[in-house]
Amino acid sequence: MKHYNYFYCQAIILTFYSVFVVNPLWSASLKISPMSLQLSAKDKISSLKVTNVSDEPVVLQMELKDWQQENGEDINTLTRDIIISPPIAKIGPQERQIFRLTVRKKHSSDEEKAYRVFLNEVPQPTTMQKSSIQTLLSISLPLFIKPNQLVSSNPIWSISRGEKNIIQVSLENKGNEHLKITKIRLQEGNKTKPLVEKEALDYILPLKKKGWNLALPTSFKGKEVLVCIETSQGELSEKLQLPSF
Repeated sequence: MKHYNYFYCQAIILTFYSVFVVNPLWSASLKISPMSLQLSAKDKISSLKVTNVSDEPVVLQMELKDWQQENGEDINTLTRDIIISPPIAKIGPQERQIFRLTVRKKHSSDEEKAYRVFLNEVPQPTTMQKSSIQTLLSISLPLFIKPNQLVSSNPIWSISRGEKNIIQVSLENKGNEHLKITKIRLQEGNKTKPLVEKEALDYILPLKKKGWNLALPTSFKGKEVLVCIETSQGELSEKLQLPSF
């Protein structure tokens, strides 16, 4: 009996426009462009280019999910708001497939609408032994329907203490489009060397909140930190008072 493992990822080896998903353990190696999709009231059609850079054919099934956030966690639910054509495709070795995405359902233009597009590899007959395991690929890409007019994120910051030297920094997005977080940094006053620096690949959807647990150096005795977060809208920073133990 064959067993299938699904490997889920959001982005592997990024360039500005493309995602390369390559690993000898997976049954498929793909180049995907773009890595984030956008639609709007004016631009109701978008396209996704997928190139099979392996020496074996691959079958991909497309899946669209509504993307919500609650208590800092992602909630994805199947939806038919957007038509994806073709919904399933076989891509030969070194060949490219273009998928078209078209808005089906009209939505409020006051706030950005978020979805995730899943590219799921379909199991194919192989020469593998019946007792072997085949690792299949499932790639998730963000898709956003932009509002007619953008409202600034106007972030609301908060900070709290955890156990020992752990603090939680939270950011609430009060704008009407998402924030993409790529790096979080804590600094002491005007010192250039950060107390803490953490790479990230997080999204905060409109009117939602997300927090990060960060470990301060045990030697740090200050009462204030400068929090800097690199986002898709530029760097956001704020001085925050550390709560006492």
